[in-house]
Amino acid sequence: MSALASPKRVYVSPDDRIAAPNASNLDCKFLYCNLHRFLNQSAWQGFDPGTGSYVPALTPDAFAAQYLQGSIVFSEACYGLQTQGRNTSSSCALSLLAAGAAVVGSTGLAFGSSTPQPQTLIDADALARGFFNQSLQPKATLGSCLQAARLSLRQSAPTLDAYLRKTLLEFQLLGDPSYAI
Repeated sequence: MSALASPKRVYVSPDDRIAAPNASNLDCKFLYCNLHRFLNQSAWQGFDPGTGSYVPALTPDAFAAQYLQGSIVFSEACYGLQTQGRNTSSSCALSLLAAGAAVVGSTGLAFGSSTPQPQTLIDADALARGFFNQSLQPKATLGSCLQAARLSLRQSAPTLDAYLRKTLLEFQLLGDPSYAI
């Protein structure tokens, strides 16, 4: 993370929320969103342990072209790339795409590292790490980064279980795969 963003650019939900009034906070090259999303909801959400509920962390109205044109977003939100029957006001992914950003995310359920072993990255977390590691390589493109991250994840996994298979199949790219990072 230190190679991609300074600590002052890290926002943690539920305390940090981004919507239209503070959208300028998203003015950066890379956005990594390790949040939640549920079917038929537009926002990507964080979990508030104090209230035991999910709260909006990012909403579709937060994504303005003046801040996001050319940005690359990796979202681990379940259904983060659910676009069928949606428009830019009801989909973070479509709103990001309309603002000129490229988005990598899951079309279905996303699985990541477990709480008992947070240092052991698996599934979506490992795919994100691989994607961002590849993005630091010379002449990297969006498509080559996602392809290399998938290959690395598959080769490093001891078995091809259902969670890994879902991760490899459901994480897709909305944007131009030839875009040079």
